[in-house]
Amino acid sequence: MKTAFSILLFFTLSIISAQTNEKASINKYNFMVDLGTDISLNDYSKTCLNANILNGILFQNGQSLNIGTGVIYEIDESVQIPLFLDYRIRSNDKKTSPMFIGEVGGIIFNKSSWKKGLFLKIGFGMDIKNSERFTSQLYISYKIQQAEVIDFSSGSFLDTEKKGLKSLGLNYTLVFN
Repeated sequence: MKTAFSILLFFTLSIISAQTNEKASINKYNFMVDLGTDISLNDYSKTCLNANILNGILFQNGQSLNIGTGVIYEIDESVQIPLFLDYRIRSNDKKTSPMFIGEVGGIIFNKSSWKKGLFLKIGFGMDIKNSERFTSQLYISYKIQQAEVIDFSSGSFLDTEKKGLKSLGLNYTLVFN
């Protein structure tokens, strides 16, 4: 939890410093629709599909800070609803630009036998300006998430074991500026 707070604090301070920059005098509202899939990298995580909506601020220097929620549908038909803070940055102002994404959040609704908690997601990809009002983003990501799973080896359904779920994702985002 301290690590997640430290990351959030770092992103907040970098946004504040960006706002004081002369170039960052004009900030825009942005709305994003993010669609993707996460592929399991260990025994405890599951392959899933996700759809998220994000609202936030796009700063003049290419950084954006957003809050998002959505639906995560796991292959075994369990459903999760996340709530997260999203930070994105473009490396330049050209039509195509490499980008970085960072997310930290948690699951606020979980229809599953596993108790899932905080997650951290980092990703890299390409940001393509379609027009002044629309941008497409395609990125791959790595996600780790806390979870408590039932330990069947003990013979009791009350025993749980903490696990770290890991997955690799592929996402497409349409940004409305």
